[in-house]
Amino acid sequence: MIEIRYEPNDLTFKLSTSGFAHKDEEWLELHVEVTQGKNRYSETGSWLEARDIWTIANWFNALSKNRLPKSGSLSFMEPNININFIATSERGVMISVELEAEFEMNFMVQQFHPGLFVDGKSFKDILKGGGYDPYDYGNELIFEIKSDEFPNIIHSLKEAGLKYPPYRNEGFPPMTEEVFMDVFEE
Repeated sequence: MIEIRYEPNDLTFKLSTSGFAHKDEEWLELHVEVTQGKNRYSETGSWLEARDIWTIANWFNALSKNRLPKSGSLSFMEPNININFIATSERGVMISVELEAEFEMNFMVQQFHPGLFVDGKSFKDILKGGGYDPYDYGNELIFEIKSDEFPNIIHSLKEAGLKYPPYRNEGFPPMTEEVFMDVFEE
């Protein structure tokens, strides 16, 4: 559904869905995976409803067009996963993905602010240069998304939105590309 990678920190966040969690509800069965180097954490649960896919897609669509979304932060009914706009940067847009305390990660993510990765410096270069204390954001994962990465993110959200339509039990017509794009462009 969505994969965000930040090379300098070797950090990846993946959020995928395998379908609806319950027959008569709109909650999605989700899988969260966070990796950094050889470290890996994953968790499965129901934290988003199908309609939240559209909200996330619209949010990323606005950022891709250099527009601030209606809200700088995305929070959902189950506030276990939050996505926050931090700032624009020379290379793109900085966001954070915040995992609530119930996500007890089995490793501490080591990350530096994207502004430190100037002049082609790598994570190891920063550590060698005396930057031995990576920022500790806890369960808040920092990413810098470049403009050429947005189309893939938006496309995968669109595909998930078409595959898992909201309101499927309330007599609404099936989801089509045209209906999705009407909502998507709002």
